[in-house]
Amino acid sequence: MIIGGGGAGDGELFEKGQVVGTAHIGFGTVGLQAGGQEFSQIVFFKDPAALARFKQNKFEFAANASAVIVTAGASKGASYNNGVAVFTHSTRGAMAEAALGSQKFNFVADPAPAKK
Repeated sequence: MIIGGGGAGDGELFEKGQVVGTAHIGFGTVGLQAGGQEFSQIVFFKDPAALARFKQNKFEFAANASAVIVTAGASKGASYNNGVAVFTHSTRGAMAEAALGSQKFNFVADPAPAKK
């Protein structure tokens, strides 16, 4: 049976130790899947170009990244792909799937970031 799934969450973007904005994530999957999972995710940008793509809302993960976020421990050996490395931590639940999906981020800059 083919099943659709999805979720959403919110986070903060840090640049040079300061919060410079917020990000909303939405994701969806389609395929064979069962269960549910709660997770935390941290995204590292390798260079200014990758960070700029994120800030311009031109940042989206393809199908292969979906499997990373819903599989506990899958990010242990993560490496940079298109200037981005993603690490996840499952905080609760269990998930089994053979599904395709994607994640989309929406970044909103803080109007006046705090200064040191």
